[in-house]
This record gives sequence, C-alpha cells and structure tokens, in this order.
Amino acid sequence: DMTSEESFQESNFYSAAPFYNMIYKGINFQGYCHNKDCIAFNKLVNVQLGMCKENNGICIYAEIMFELPCPACKEFIDHERIRNVLFLDCSTRIKLKVYKESKVGEFEINAPSDKFVALKDPEKILKYHYIKFTLL
Repeated sequence: DMTSEESFQESNFYSAAPFYNMIYKGINFQGYCHNKDCIAFNKLVNVQLGMCKENNGICIYAEIMFELPCPACKEFIDHERIRNVLFLDCSTRIKLKVYKESKVGEFEINAPSDKFVALKDPEKILKYHYIKFTLL
C-alpha cells in the first residue's frame, strides 16, 4: 500500500550508475525502456521531472498516466512500464487514489540531498489511478 509515508524508504546512491540511472533533484520516475535499439533496453531507467519554478515555487505534477522519454534514446516509456517514483533533495506532498477503489491517501515526503527516497514496494505504483505530486 502506498497511502502513507511509511510506504517509502531512504536508499543510498549507486556509485557506478550509468547515465540513464542518474537521479536528479526533485521528482524522478523509474521505468523500463522498450526500444530494442536502445542501450537501456529492458533495463531500469530514471526519468527526471526535476523541480520547477512555477506557481511561486510550488510545482504540481498530476497523474502518472503519461509517457516519459527514456534518457538514453528519448523514446517514450508508457505508464504501464513505470515502476517507481524517486525523490531527491526536496519536500513533496503526495495525493493519490487507488484504481477502482475509494481509498485516498495524502501525505508528505521529505527527501534529503545525500540519499534518495523511493517506494519500498515499487510494483505497487501500477495500481494507482491518480497520483498528484506537489513540490513544496
């Protein structure tokens, strides 16, 4: 279940991560590239949404039902291949709704600058119909 901050954990960086696995300040999504010609084919890649300066420092990313570009080949990773969300050096308010259920969660994540914060059970992200991230 991803309806509270207990669903997330801090993790250390990988010292020899390839460029498509870099984690940047703010929000990052993790998924699999499906382009057979890509060096990251069927590998986990991190797609940076980062931080934005809109709305007086508050940035809202609504719904995860969109496609994100693979950092290696720029081909889109569809939402069904997204497996996790990672946060670095930011505070984020998360509001979500479980697909086909009335269960709603809202909580805040504070990610340090020396570790990233991610879901403990990444595959659970697929069951959410709606997730709204607000950077504080």
